[in-house]
Amino acid sequence: MKTSWRAELPQLGVLAALFTWSALLWPSAPDTLPVHWDLSGNVDRTGGKLEGLFVMPTVALGVYLLLRFLPRLDPARANYPSFAGAYTTIRSTVLVMLAVVDLAVLLPLAGVEVDQAAAMRLIVGGFLVGLGAVMGKIRPNWFVGIRTPWTLASKESWVKTHRVGGWTFILAGLVFIGSLAVPATPAIVRRRPGSASDPVAG
Repeated sequence: MKTSWRAELPQLGVLAALFTWSALLWPSAPDTLPVHWDLSGNVDRTGGKLEGLFVMPTVALGVYLLLRFLPRLDPARANYPSFAGAYTTIRSTVLVMLAVVDLAVLLPLAGVEVDQAAAMRLIVGGFLVGLGAVMGKIRPNWFVGIRTPWTLASKESWVKTHRVGGWTFILAGLVFIGSLAVPATPAIVRRRPGSASDPVAG
């Protein structure tokens, strides 16, 4: 695929912003930072300053380079121009998702509290909706999309599968976004107060 700087420059801008944001936070950041949260949004692992500030920008850079040059390795590389717009959207969606994750993780260092559990559900939901919106436009290739023996063997099967898959992704994304109204870890079974299994205060 030919390089379109109209498509590449915004993505490079996102990468530059990620590294700049981390560099600006470095002087005031503590030596230990949260790097992982459980489903309830509670920190369950911390890491060093370098990991906390620069792992996500580095991952985003690696993903950008991978997706940028992947078509050159694809045996079906000749098909990429037929869905160049969709592929650019997929690459941008992935990059923006990583950038928003990084923003949600680092905003507390700037004094802005973030509900990490809600943020992650919103990010994943938006990501799935974004992918689903363009999935029906993807054409046969070996790296992007729903790659099964029957979709790779038939263009008609590929197109139909990806149209259905696109709507499925959108629906799943909306479910994630709608789940913001319920607790991150709802209890299925609750113990009755005063039950025999409750510990007795001594």
